[in-house]
Amino acid sequence: MSMRRKSGQHATSQGARVNLSFLPDLLQHSVRRAQLHLWRDFASEVGQGELRPGQFSTLALIVANPGISQIELSRELDIDKATIVSLIDLLEREGLAERRQSADDRRRHCLHATDRGRETLTQMREAVFRQEEKYRALFTPDELRALIGMLNRLITTASHTAAPTD
Repeated sequence: MSMRRKSGQHATSQGARVNLSFLPDLLQHSVRRAQLHLWRDFASEVGQGELRPGQFSTLALIVANPGISQIELSRELDIDKATIVSLIDLLEREGLAERRQSADDRRRHCLHATDRGRETLTQMREAVFRQEEKYRALFTPDELRALIGMLNRLITTASHTAAPTD
């Protein structure tokens, strides 16, 4: 395990310093590292035997948007079509969501949460908010609003300039 020493360097368990070069100055590197730490914490504290973060987000959007299509879900979560199909397959196998054929367009599948899916989401939502509180506590309310606003601006900008994933 490494410990952060000063900008651009980590001390390894053997005490040697690893030069991180310009990586700490890159926005994408810092955002990715933060996301990895949040994901690991979610998996260890919230997702034990339940859902991983991507599955949780997918189920949350299905519950909030009954009848959402796979394509709409894929677009909103910035996930390619093959991955969203796998996520939905898993949610179906677990009895948390189901595909229903659209009455208007037989090619379109509408997604709906099952009672078990809604119950699971309610329980996990509470655990997620408890887990996230330790990170929110690092910031004042104004800093947190600013951070979330800046991240949302980054997401919006990136989603308009990024190439399609499929």
